[in-house]
Amino acid sequence: MPPHSVTGREAPYPRGHTLVSVTNPEGRITYANAAFVQLSGHARNDLIGQTHAVLRHPDMPSQAFADLWHTLKSGKPWSGIVKNRRANGDHVWIRLNATPMREGERITGYLAVATEPSRESVQHAEPLYAQMRQGVGHLALVDGEILRTDALGRLGRLLRPGPVGRLLALQSLAFFPALSAAQTWGVLAWPTAVALLGGLGISTWLLQRRLLGPIAQVARDADRIAAGDLSYKVAVSADSPAFEIQLALRRVSANVRAVVMDTRAGIDQVQQAAQEIASGNLDLSARTESQAGSLAQTTASVEHIQARVHETATTAEAGAQRADQTALLAERSDHAVHAVVESVAQINQTSKRIADIIQVVEGVAFQTNILALNAAVEAARAGEAGRGFAVVAAEVRALAQRTTAAAREIRSHINASVECVEAGTSRTQDARDRMEEVLSAVRALKALLGDIRTAALEQEGGIGQIHSAVAQLDGITQQNTAMVEEIAASAQALQSQVDEVSGSLRLFRL
Repeated sequence: MPPHSVTGREAPYPRGHTLVSVTNPEGRITYANAAFVQLSGHARNDLIGQTHAVLRHPDMPSQAFADLWHTLKSGKPWSGIVKNRRANGDHVWIRLNATPMREGERITGYLAVATEPSRESVQHAEPLYAQMRQGVGHLALVDGEILRTDALGRLGRLLRPGPVGRLLALQSLAFFPALSAAQTWGVLAWPTAVALLGGLGISTWLLQRRLLGPIAQVARDADRIAAGDLSYKVAVSADSPAFEIQLALRRVSANVRAVVMDTRAGIDQVQQAAQEIASGNLDLSARTESQAGSLAQTTASVEHIQARVHETATTAEAGAQRADQTALLAERSDHAVHAVVESVAQINQTSKRIADIIQVVEGVAFQTNILALNAAVEAARAGEAGRGFAVVAAEVRALAQRTTAAAREIRSHINASVECVEAGTSRTQDARDRMEEVLSAVRALKALLGDIRTAALEQEGGIGQIHSAVAQLDGITQQNTAMVEEIAASAQALQSQVDEVSGSLRLFRL
């Protein structure tokens, strides 16, 4: 929006609020309270250092501001109706009361206090301002009051004399009867009139000095106090006609000074407490952030450990399953070895039976050999008749000898086989014992893996509880963080309010 554009909309004056601002002797804003800043629509930093022209509405006649500054620079207060422009182009009506601020007799700035005007005063001032802006109507502003400058206006002001005029009017009530009496008693008219007129002037001057002078001084004293100069000492004279007013004004100044001093002391304590709260809250915020970071790292570590423990439990369960399979294979191998042992034992028994049979065969061959020898002896006795029988006996004897040799060889092989079988039986038994040990070890490993899995599951449950506790603690920490932020905002708002009140109190000179 252009800087001087207007919308024609009237913004309502905030009921119950007072707008306070201070300008330096050059007219630049050095202080503005929160209500002033809010109603203006500008940021505080945009107002400080600017003149009140930033709030000037184009509907206000230039004569109003000329009269304002002429009155203030002459050391007098100014009061009038003003139409201000807000930052968004809306307008607001205010009753402005401006007072010079002094250090001694030197003007150090101007205090402006604005209140809500009545609608009647706004409706009265608005058309008159329009006429002044257009240069019609013979109007002028004097000390904030809109006056007519034509003959009718001057006549009206004459008919409404000031304090001096009223004194003259009262004195004239005695002058004319005295002059009439002088004429009645034959006293010279002109000398008497001159004397009476001189006496009237002197008495008027004495009355003005005696009565109006103290009243004007009381007005000036009131202006100093109204400007916030509570260090100003109101002069009190017991023989003054304004003695009671001066005394009351001094009491007002002393009472306000005491209240402002107590309020300043309280505000200083509140300001110190607010600063301590802000400092402590800043430290608490840093600690809370550090705790939140530590909890985040702890949560990540717990999640990592939980994942590792879960992997351990899964691995242990897989190992237990493999151990079950290994145990099953070991049991099968044990059964197979046991079957081999039994088969070897059966072979050993069979070999022993064969050895027994060989022994029988050897016995039969020996008997056959004996019988063949006997047959050969008998055949020799028989001579030619037994020659054929002798040949048969010789063949039988040779067969018996070969049978015996074969039986011996078979016995030798059988014995060797028996020895091998016995050695194989021993080794097979050793293998079975080893297989039993392997099976026992596999079963022990299975039990150990089961214990590991159970422990891992218990650890996983415990770590899960730790994770839940850490998550709950993290939630509490997050709540604490939010509360710390709320406290920080409240502390900042409190500090702003304290600064605002402190700034307002600094307007009073103690």
